[in-house]
Amino acid sequence: VLPVLALVITDTYGQYLIPKLMEHSSDAQRSALLAKLAPDVRAVACHSFGSHGLQRSLQFLSDEQVAQLAAALQPHVGA
Repeated sequence: VLPVLALVITDTYGQYLIPKLMEHSSDAQRSALLAKLAPDVRAVACHSFGSHGLQRSLQFLSDEQVAQLAAALQPHVGA
């Protein structure tokens, strides 16, 4: 799933898979998923299915992991 994570989370049904992966993954696995997603987080957040999958995933992330996502979005705020 890692190589195509941004595509999966923006898919009609894939948007449900990524939050489930986050829920049942270890902290290290969630960090790996976030590292792969970070470069594409702006596009994912702007996509209707992607934003839903991203929002649902947030509940399973630690504060540090949420900060990682926020840092990935920061350069695009106001753009």
